[in-house]
Amino acid sequence: MRKIMMQSTVEYINKTNPKMLKDLEKGPKFSVGGTEDSGFYYTWDLNNTDTPTRKLLDGRDVVELEEPMTLSVITKCPEKWILQDVETGQIFQGSLDKEIGKQWKEIAVINDKPKK
Repeated sequence: MRKIMMQSTVEYINKTNPKMLKDLEKGPKFSVGGTEDSGFYYTWDLNNTDTPTRKLLDGRDVVELEEPMTLSVITKCPEKWILQDVETGQIFQGSLDKEIGKQWKEIAVINDKPKK
């Protein structure tokens, strides 16, 4: 499994907790990629085969938890928010519906995988 952080995330960690960043840089197979034009990203290869993962559309593996967790958005304007499932390519927009399960409506699917 690989852990990837964008440059802005790493810069924020460095500002708020530089010791944490130093510890991360000592981690397994740390590397930096990208360009100045596209922005840098930081990668760690974490070879823990006991942890279940899922493959995202961009090829990255991400951790799959044993139990679901709730991610919340607190807002006065739910329709301005967009949510993308980067495993399936589904894109959702926040709705005015307060019922759990109906707060996000699917508005598009972007899937760059070639069709078989």
